[in-house]
Amino acid sequence: MQIQEGSLIPDEELHVKIPDAVDVFSTIDYFANSKVVMFSLPGAFTPICTKEHVPGYVEKFEEFKNKGVNKIACLSVNDAHVMKAWADHLKTENKVDLLADPHGKFSEALGLLKSHGKLLGMRARRSALIAVDGQITHFFVEKKGAFEVSKAEYVLSCV
Repeated sequence: MQIQEGSLIPDEELHVKIPDAVDVFSTIDYFANSKVVMFSLPGAFTPICTKEHVPGYVEKFEEFKNKGVNKIACLSVNDAHVMKAWADHLKTENKVDLLADPHGKFSEALGLLKSHGKLLGMRARRSALIAVDGQITHFFVEKKGAFEVSKAEYVLSCV
């Protein structure tokens, strides 16, 4: 079942690569006491995700911050090592947190896990949400093949 506006962020674990380890943390803790914009995408280093999706949020970082957003997060069903390499490649540090959902549990709890075929397997659908203190205020899920409502410009207009 897909989460809706007004729902609380599901309690799952996410991963990030830190020096010499992988940090595992609760989604409840990550979203607590803050205004968070999170977008999800099918995979690290994939064409649209690398050329447009993540860079759009990096470029609009200051505008989001000026609208009171405390954190911008990118969610993908990948491991923390891949997400860290991608973050380094895209220079997202201190702007966009690239969060690994290695088993797709958080993506599934949000209603976003779907098969992307034989090549990618189970991945998150392209989407975006805005949450304030752990409650989802806006939730946008792209139609198949679309890249519109999860773009930084669109989400920024809703903050």
